[in-house]
Amino acid sequence: AAAAPLVGAHFPFADFFADAPQPLFRANSFSADMEVATSCFRHIEAIFTELDECRAFELLRSSYDRGNFLLSKHAKIIAMTCTHAAIKRRDLIALSFQY
Repeated sequence: AAAAPLVGAHFPFADFFADAPQPLFRANSFSADMEVATSCFRHIEAIFTELDECRAFELLRSSYDRGNFLLSKHAKIIAMTCTHAAIKRRDLIALSFQY
């Protein structure tokens, strides 16, 4: 019971999560508060992972290169007309697309 308020007292991102439902840490049990802190840390890690994925996009200069990056890294399904697919066939094969 004495360890319960420790997580909330030493949590370094309280200001970042100020708009979350309060109180963030209930100080009832150490394990429950530690679970909340772990969840908050996973959220912060997800933000940095998303930023890391956007980094390569920032470094590409042309819209053609950015389009190819989005196609090769983020596209699951691409819809296009048969004519457009025939025109872009060589580019799509170079990007290792299968259709």
